[in-house]
Amino acid sequence: MNHKQLSKQRDMLQKLMSRIYRTILRAVAKTAPDGNEPLPDLSAAKRILLVLVNYRMGNTVLAHPLYLP
Repeated sequence: MNHKQLSKQRDMLQKLMSRIYRTILRAVAKTAPDGNEPLPDLSAAKRILLVLVNYRMGNTVLAHPLYLP
């Protein structure tokens, strides 16, 4: 295979991955709840999970459990 064929295959693969990604996101968006439900009662909660997004490290999500006394 020469360079043009590899480049064409790479472009086709990127288009396919983009379509798959969009399709999955569309399906998730349709099945996700609207968010109209009232907030739950947290008085009996023993733990809360904090999720921190760090944009400087490539959008890595760091999750730390918070223990309540």
